[in-house]
Amino acid sequence: MRGTAKMLGVTWGLLLAAAGCGGSGDDECHPDKISGTSYKFATNSIKLPTSAMSYALDIDGDMRPDNQLRAIVGAISSANFDLQGPVDKSVADGEAVILVDLVASDLMNGCAKATLYLANRPMGKPKFDGTDSFTINTAQKPTVLYGKITAGKMSSILPKDQKNDQVQTIQVKLPLAMGELPLTLYGVHAQGNVTEREIKGGELHGVIRKADIDTQIIPAVASLLTDQIRKNPTGSATETIIRLFEDTMGNEASKKKCMMTPAKCCSTPATRQTCEILPDEVRSNALIGNVLAADVQVFQDGMWNPVPKGTMKDAMSVGLGYTAVRANF
Repeated sequence: MRGTAKMLGVTWGLLLAAAGCGGSGDDECHPDKISGTSYKFATNSIKLPTSAMSYALDIDGDMRPDNQLRAIVGAISSANFDLQGPVDKSVADGEAVILVDLVASDLMNGCAKATLYLANRPMGKPKFDGTDSFTINTAQKPTVLYGKITAGKMSSILPKDQKNDQVQTIQVKLPLAMGELPLTLYGVHAQGNVTEREIKGGELHGVIRKADIDTQIIPAVASLLTDQIRKNPTGSATETIIRLFEDTMGNEASKKKCMMTPAKCCSTPATRQTCEILPDEVRSNALIGNVLAADVQVFQDGMWNPVPKGTMKDAMSVGLGYTAVRANF
C-alpha cells in the first residue's frame, strides 16, 4: 500500500516549506530591501489535511476556506490506503527536503526574506536535530518569498492579494516509489511560528493549474500505477489498483482498451506484464478523477487574477501543514 499511496500524489507537500510576507503586499518588505541574520532550516514534517478546515485558506477571495486536497486525501483514505504513514517515512528518509534560508533582522517583528532550495538526498537519514548538513540541488531554480513577521508569526501575501511579481511559483518533481510526479504550485502562501531553532505550526497553500492536472499529473499517476502492476503483478496493492481503475463494464476507456488491445488489459494475471492503466481511466475514476479537479478560478488570460466564486474553475487548491528545524547547507 505504501508505494501505491505515494503514486497517487499525496506526498506533494514533502518538498515545500516557506517563510512569509505581510498580507498587504506593499513594497515595504521587498526582498531587495531586506537584510539581517541568515537562519537556515530544513523541513522535518509534512501533515496532510484530516478535516474540511485543516490547512484551508481563502484562495480566491470569496470568504470561504479552500483545500481540495482534503477531498483527495479523504477519497483515497476511504479505500484503506495509508497516506500519512508514507509521507512520514519519506520525510524521515530525507527523500525530499526543502532548504529554507530565512533572512531577518528580528524574528519577532519586521521584514523577512526566505530563499527555498531543493536538497539533494543525503547519504544517510537526517537526524533533524539541528546538526544535519545538506547540499543544494542546483538543477532546481530557487524560490524567493518575502514580507513580515508579526509577534513571531510569519504570513505571506494572501493568494487573493498577490499581483504581478508577488505571485510565487514553486516547481518540483517529486521522487516517488517508481518515478517522478511533476507539480507546479502557483500563488504560494505560507505561515508559521518562527524562532532561531525551528518553524512550528506551519501551513502552506497554493493551487495547481487545471491544465497541469490534465496534462501532467493524471498521466504521471496512470504511468506509476501501470509500473506498480507490472513490477508486482500478483500483489494485493495491484489487485486494488485494477479493481479501482479498470472497469470493463462501466468505463468506456476500459472497454475500448480491453477490446482493441487485449495485451493492455489488466484483468487477468497473464497480461499484467504488458497491461496499462490509461490516463482516461484515472480521469474518469469516481474515487480519484472526480476529486482531482479544479475548485477555484484564479487565472484570466493566463495571468493571476483570482475571481471570488468564479464559475470558470481553472485550478485546484492545496493546503498542507509543515514544520522545519535548523540545518546547515
